Amino acid sequence: MNGLGIFGGTTIEYRNPTYTRDHGSLTLTWPEEWQTLDGCDLQDPATAVDSKNREGTLNQYTLYMPEGSPVADNAQVRVNNQMLQVDGMVLRFPDPLEILAYCKATLKAWKG
Repeated sequence: MNGLGIFGGTTIEYRNPTYTRDHGSLTLTWPEEWQTLDGCDLQDPATAVDSKNREGTLNQYTLYMPEGSPVADNAQVRVNNQMLQVDGMVLRFPDPLEILAYCKATLKAWKG
C-alpha cells in the first residue's frame, strides 16, 4: 500500500518467470504455483484492440500496483480467471515524499 493507504481494490495472482536454456537459447518458464498481490488497479485498454495478420487480436491493459510490488518483468498475471502477461518491464515510480509511489505494467492478452 502507498502512504495514503489507498490504491486499488483488485487482487491479482501472478507468477514470475525464470530463464532456462533450451537448445542454447534462453526461454522463459513459469512455476506452477501462483502468488497473490492485493491493492492493485487494472485499467481497460486505451485502444480497443490490435490485429496482427488476421491471426489474432491483442488486448493491452494497464496494471497499477503498490510500491515494492514483487511482480517481475514478463510475469504471468491472472485476474478474474483471465490469463495475461506483463509486456516487457514493470516500471517503478518512486515518490520522494513516500506518499504516491507505485509500480505500473502493461499487460497483454492474445485471442485467436
